[in-house]
Amino acid sequence: TWTGEVCAEAAQRLLNGQLKRAGFQSAARAFGHRELLEAFHPDDFCNLPD
Repeated sequence: TWTGEVCAEAAQRLLNGQLKRAGFQSAARAFGHRELLEAFHPDDFCNLPD
């Protein structure tokens, strides 16, 4: 599911030290929206902008 994929990606990025900002916020702000688009595009969860 989408929620599970976001949680798994967030956990992986936390373990790899890829947190951009700490605190309560969206995943896009915490990890970077472009990075998340690139991570979810191969699974067909989103499209990459041109």
